[in-house]
Amino acid sequence: MASEIMVEDWSNNQSINDGNKTVLSKPWEHIIPVGVILSAMVLATISGNMLVIMAVVRERKLHQLANKLVASLALTDLMVGVVVLPLAAVYTIMDQWLFGAVMCEIFISTDVILCTSSILHLATIAVDRYWTVSDVTYTRGGNQNHQYFLRLALPMPWVMSVIVYAPRWLFTKTEENLPDGVCHISQSRAYTIYSTLCAFYVPLLIIIAIYTKIFLIVRARANRDGFKNKNKTDSMKSQRRRLLGGNEGSVLNSSIKSTDVGKQSDQTSVDLSDSSNGNTNAADVNSPGTYGSVVRYEEKGNVQNIKTSVRSNNKDERQDSDKRTKKRIALKRERKALRTLLIITGIFVICWLPFFIFEVVMPFCGRWCQLRIPKVILQIANWLGYSNSMLNPIIYTIFSPDFRKAFKKILFNRC
Repeated sequence: MASEIMVEDWSNNQSINDGNKTVLSKPWEHIIPVGVILSAMVLATISGNMLVIMAVVRERKLHQLANKLVASLALTDLMVGVVVLPLAAVYTIMDQWLFGAVMCEIFISTDVILCTSSILHLATIAVDRYWTVSDVTYTRGGNQNHQYFLRLALPMPWVMSVIVYAPRWLFTKTEENLPDGVCHISQSRAYTIYSTLCAFYVPLLIIIAIYTKIFLIVRARANRDGFKNKNKTDSMKSQRRRLLGGNEGSVLNSSIKSTDVGKQSDQTSVDLSDSSNGNTNAADVNSPGTYGSVVRYEEKGNVQNIKTSVRSNNKDERQDSDKRTKKRIALKRERKALRTLLIITGIFVICWLPFFIFEVVMPFCGRWCQLRIPKVILQIANWLGYSNSMLNPIIYTIFSPDFRKAFKKILFNRC
């Protein structure tokens, strides 16, 4: 896709083809460091994405749909690294196209289709993440819409990328009779608008909308659980104060010291029932009970029943604390997953937005832009977009414990 903004004969820094001899317009001091950097990017893209694919294939724990989508994305990026990047690197280093018209057509076609597929994979992963967070039935098949998505999620980005590219033959084609050393698509405004909308801007809006919705769901869930935990803790404290007359320590001490409790009341009983039932003795307790069992104590000068009640309360508090801890862990995991996907999307935007800005602008500003925008800026935008295919497997290595363990097994042959 990056080849589309390469424009012919608008820089004096072009290579010259003299018969069968190629004369370089750039010195070796420039070619060597650029060649080393681009070669390293190509190798990193290929090796990183191969590692992701191997991890998903070998590890049964990674066979969920979300990880299969990651593997499909890695396959797309691997093909970018194998087919597109080597040709693009030579084109950039030599400053001219050396492989003829047929290879130029193959290069442009694979460039557009694979880069579009990579972008659409990120949108598909976002949809999968949304349904995973918002609907607990999704991973078990969900409703009919979920089932359709589960069946189409893997092939859909590939098919859509071909559909996005196909109208190129209607709007434009590779220019005929191009000078030697040039490979680019003619700058058709109609096709530029269509392709950039379908390949980047519409998926970008979808991704932003979905992740915003996920953020709102996670935040609402965290606030709701936090509110419930606070109310439950306050209710437990209130019930204990009612049960023990306002202060645990003072009642316990006064009960130990006093021998006349039984004279004041032969028996006082308080029933606390499960809060889920909401059935509480209204004469004794005004607010709904929060404990899971009925607690009864008798004031007859014997404090043993009061001590048993306090121990029961402490046990219930510990159980409630364990539940709150589990909820906090679950919310922390959800936030971590959300943060990871937001980082992936942010890097995707940083990598591809400069290229697609130039892609839209260049056909409309014509010669004026060609004379004023340095060619090196366009080349940097091209390779910044390509670098997204290199960065994806690195992100998964850092933020996914399952992938990290699988990578260690593969690299260090650990069982």
